[in-house]
Amino acid sequence: MTIALFIWGIIQSVLVGIVIPLVKKGYGNYLLSFIFFVISTNITFQYVLRFTEVKFNTPQLLVVPDILDLLLPTLLYIYLKKIFNKNLTIDYRILFAPCLIWSLLLLGFVCFKNDLDFHDYIGTRLHKGSLIVVFGWKLILLLKILPDFRLAKTSFKNKYRKLLTWPKTLIIFLAVITYISFFNLLFSILSEVLITTKSSLMMIRPITHLNYIIFTCFILFISIYLFIRYPRILAGFPNFQTGLNAHNPPLSEEMSLVLEQINEKKLYLDTELNEHKLAQKLDIRPYLLSKFLNDELGKSFSQFIKEKRIEEAKKLLQKSENQNLTIFSIAIDSGFKSESSFYANFKEATGMTPNQYKKQFLNY
Repeated sequence: MTIALFIWGIIQSVLVGIVIPLVKKGYGNYLLSFIFFVISTNITFQYVLRFTEVKFNTPQLLVVPDILDLLLPTLLYIYLKKIFNKNLTIDYRILFAPCLIWSLLLLGFVCFKNDLDFHDYIGTRLHKGSLIVVFGWKLILLLKILPDFRLAKTSFKNKYRKLLTWPKTLIIFLAVITYISFFNLLFSILSEVLITTKSSLMMIRPITHLNYIIFTCFILFISIYLFIRYPRILAGFPNFQTGLNAHNPPLSEEMSLVLEQINEKKLYLDTELNEHKLAQKLDIRPYLLSKFLNDELGKSFSQFIKEKRIEEAKKLLQKSENQNLTIFSIAIDSGFKSESSFYANFKEATGMTPNQYKKQFLNY
């Protein structure tokens, strides 16, 4: 039964990963598809290393699940932050640092260790260190994303609340894999304490196998159900952000005046605009502008300006008199520096290319 569940989990996650970007192309779905491929790869290695002789014949592969266990929660965290329309307080690439640093350490170990065998890694201090790092990293990311979810629950308009089932499922999945990592760490500690009572270990080991695959397959099954039940989940990040923006709190008088000036003068159309330059035009200090945007709109300067320019581009694309304008002209007239930047940002925000968006209005 356990082996059958592993095989089913591999096939299921691969198929989901293939189907998601076919339903709708976009950054969000590409990221989600990659997450499912990482899950399928991890299940594959877990199966091979648990139930075959590969762990003895090719012990270098023993470190791969630990690397994937650091990569997966990082991807989930970034995806969830995008769903909640939250900017990462640090460059997202820094979030991959724990995975990268620990991967280099493990790969260095397996590459330079002469005559590596199974027991040179499993049960050693390095292995326990890996289990601690994996569990600790998952726990940190879980605790960091929970406040965003609580805030989203109060921000989503009623008719969009059903969409929260999806991020809630992913957070449960993150919690489950955190629990599994804790269980694996506990098993590793017990294997040292109970080294003289092998029968006790033999009773615990099947539980670790079932723990991992049952919970993983259950989440995969729920994911497929939600995709069928709520297909809007695969409509991309803007769909979730529509729900979040439905209940925006009232703005302060100062922020309202700032927005009024920006909108009236269309300051965001300046292709050379930066935060300091905008603050000068508004006659306020840059740090106050940054504070207003972050505290009251929950957006960074770049995100705010990008959204304003996208809205301007939409207006231009909707007008029949602009149908002969090139995409480059639309890009410049919207405040973007280049056509490529405009194209990428527009597609990420709307899930469509500028030409696809324009054709919607030309058909009426």
